[in-house]
Amino acid sequence: MSWLAAPLFLALLIFGSNFWITDSNRFQLLPFPSDYTDEEQAAMEAALKHRDPTMLRALSEAAEDGDSRAMNLLGMVYDPAFAADFPEPQQKNAELATAYYRKAADLGNPRGMTNAGLNLMGRDDLLACEYFYKAIDVGVSTGTTLYRAGLCHYKARADGPERMAKGFQLLERAVSAGYVDALVTLGSIYAEQNPPDTHRAIDYLQRSIAANAQGSAYANTRLGDIHFFGAYGVQDFAKAHTYYQRAFRQGSDQAANQLAFMYSKAHYGLRIDHAKAYEYAAFAAEKGNQVGHYNVALAYFYGNGTSRNWDKAAAHFLNAISLGHKDGLQIMLEFGPKYPPDFIRILQQKLARAVLYPGPMDGKFNTDTRRAVEELLNKKISF
Repeated sequence: MSWLAAPLFLALLIFGSNFWITDSNRFQLLPFPSDYTDEEQAAMEAALKHRDPTMLRALSEAAEDGDSRAMNLLGMVYDPAFAADFPEPQQKNAELATAYYRKAADLGNPRGMTNAGLNLMGRDDLLACEYFYKAIDVGVSTGTTLYRAGLCHYKARADGPERMAKGFQLLERAVSAGYVDALVTLGSIYAEQNPPDTHRAIDYLQRSIAANAQGSAYANTRLGDIHFFGAYGVQDFAKAHTYYQRAFRQGSDQAANQLAFMYSKAHYGLRIDHAKAYEYAAFAAEKGNQVGHYNVALAYFYGNGTSRNWDKAAAHFLNAISLGHKDGLQIMLEFGPKYPPDFIRILQQKLARAVLYPGPMDGKFNTDTRRAVEELLNKKISF
């Protein structure tokens, strides 16, 4: 009878004492609890991480028998979002993961509801919101679920004040659950609403930094924006500079753009320093920021903060437009005919290599050049 030990142990591990054996010798399940115990979950995840085919087979059979816990875990196995937790040989498949999550959710599994919502985000946001709402209705109180459900309600605020109030309530509950992103989001909302609640926005953003100093680039950037643009007496360029510097040191390309702007003008409490402005813009450009590319293009075109280089200027102008910089496109179309022929010729050469310009390298901002530049918008081509 030793041959029964392994499968019986596996069944006990997965189902606990929640089964009986019928005449057909198959495991038939009593009503399932909503989740595995921590011990069961840890044991199964460890087996899956070690690529144990027996565990995957057992979970598949349990799912077929209606075990929503197994369905949810199988969704995680196939979900690309859990690639680090559950490596191959399981083939990642977002659609298959969605199917498992939704089956689990439809059977009332709370984790399945949350995971279905997270899995559907960006593909079907309305349906994702419905699953977050269901999770809240059955009592899920994790920070992630509260936050996502709160965002769903807030984004639907045009449907009425009740929706917006519910969104704020859930976001506040996410804050109480320790979800730092909820602090950042509430801070941004208070800063952007009309009229803005600037002081409350500052409070939430500062609390988010205190809770997660290493991951606060966005919060520092938003605080910089609040003090830079000012509202209700909080405009303070020195504070804005301090916050932007902190965000820049944490890798924010948006803060780098703002610093580049501040160092290129004379009325923000800083001495004009084109070299610094260029360095900040170059940092943003290296991060793939369209505004950064445009500012670097200007620096090379005019020789501000760096040596004049029309080849590099052309490349950065085109990179900015390719990344979606509509203002750069309009300026190029408006002033293109006035640019030096040597510069236009460089543009034509680069556009030709990208198979966008079929005309002669004549240094004239002709119809083909204009059309090629227009077609470049949002192409995501690197020059």
